[in-house]
Amino acid sequence: MSKTLLEKQYDPTGKPTGRILMIDRWGFKEIPIDTPILSHAATVGAGNDMDREITISVLTDVNGDNNPRWISFEAQQVWLVFNDRFNEDGTPKAIFAS
Repeated sequence: MSKTLLEKQYDPTGKPTGRILMIDRWGFKEIPIDTPILSHAATVGAGNDMDREITISVLTDVNGDNNPRWISFEAQQVWLVFNDRFNEDGTPKAIFAS
C-alpha cells in the first residue's frame, strides 16, 4: 500500500539535517539541528526595518519519539542551512529570511 501525503512528510528517510544561523543587533548564534528536518516555514513580524522580527520554524522529531514538533527561531535575520543539500557550485542550500 502506498503512503499518504502526511505519512510521506513525516517519514525521516532521506530528509536533510542542518543548522540555524541567527543574526540580530546582539550578535550571531548557530544552532545545530541533528534530527531530520521534515518541513520548514518562515514568517515576518510587523515592524519597521530595524525592529522587524523574522521567524523560521522547523518540523523535526527532537526527542526521537516519532512525535515531530515545530521549533521556532526568531531574530532580525534567520538562515536555515542544510548539511547535506548543495547548490551546483558546491555551497550548502539555505533558506534565508530577512
